[in-house]
Amino acid sequence: MHVVRGVRPRLLVALLTAAALPILTWAIGTRKEWGPELAADPAYRSGRVSVCKAPAPNGEAWPSRVQVRGPHPFERGAEHKTVHTFDTTQFTGGAIDVCSEYGFVNIAGISGRQGRVEVTVSNPFPGGATAVEDTRVTSELRVVDGRLQVRVVQLTQGVTSFRSFFAKGSRPATVNVVVQVPRSGTYDLRLTANHQRVTIADLDIRGVLEGYASPGADIDAGLDGPLTVKVSGVSYQANWPGSGNLAGGTTARLRPRRSGDVELNADEGDVRLEVVGTDVGLDVTTNGSSREIRIGPTEMSRATSNTASARSVGFHRAEVQITVHASTSTGSVAVTRLQR
Repeated sequence: MHVVRGVRPRLLVALLTAAALPILTWAIGTRKEWGPELAADPAYRSGRVSVCKAPAPNGEAWPSRVQVRGPHPFERGAEHKTVHTFDTTQFTGGAIDVCSEYGFVNIAGISGRQGRVEVTVSNPFPGGATAVEDTRVTSELRVVDGRLQVRVVQLTQGVTSFRSFFAKGSRPATVNVVVQVPRSGTYDLRLTANHQRVTIADLDIRGVLEGYASPGADIDAGLDGPLTVKVSGVSYQANWPGSGNLAGGTTARLRPRRSGDVELNADEGDVRLEVVGTDVGLDVTTNGSSREIRIGPTEMSRATSNTASARSVGFHRAEVQITVHASTSTGSVAVTRLQR
């Protein structure tokens, strides 16, 4: 009995040690070390030149009231916000040029005669303060040929990185841009959100929206000329605090003001287009895993295994003629006419 009592404590200690060793190994192996200096890939070195290209400024500067908020703590990192407010009384429409590598772009029409541009740079991870400081953005308000020009372009990309025994990676700072301008006149757009969504509401627009890793776009606007949307349909960015909506798919509701071409193209995700108005002629071509065209009576309609097309009755006689090309490589496409 004495021998048995001596063996049991030793056995218990051995069992506890065997059970604790994997837990201790996991805890040590997954413990992360953070810092911007940990990135080995030049693409993730903090402060590198952004892929966004800032065009040379032209026209005259337009005054604004500037508020700078931060940097201040955000989760385990930091955030910095700059807000421009400005008078738009003398302008009807204009141009909006925005490029962000990892943030979202939100353009909205508002009532009144005061515009607003809000740029938020954030990184919620350890080392995020350095990543935010290393992310430079230029914001300009100018007058070009009597029209307002809003320009927000990212110049450098800040990053914080981590490594552990089992993993390593990087977390770039995000540049989220919100532009609010009066709902008067037409705005020429050139918008790039390379890893998040583009959102447009309550404006008359034309122009180009793109993003090489953007999950998609959401548009509810008047259409006053050609519009091109080219996005990947999926984001390679992780979903962390403040990262925005990374769900794939593009939706657009357009109210045509005059004739033009509409191109909606995605590598992945569904594409949905609604055209509002009964006095608009539509000529539609779609490409996707499944296709649906509901535009009312047609004078031409055909379909193959990959594509479908249809032209509304009286297209060539319509005062407003819209040619639509909508496609996605892996999702479905739907084009619908709404009465109002």
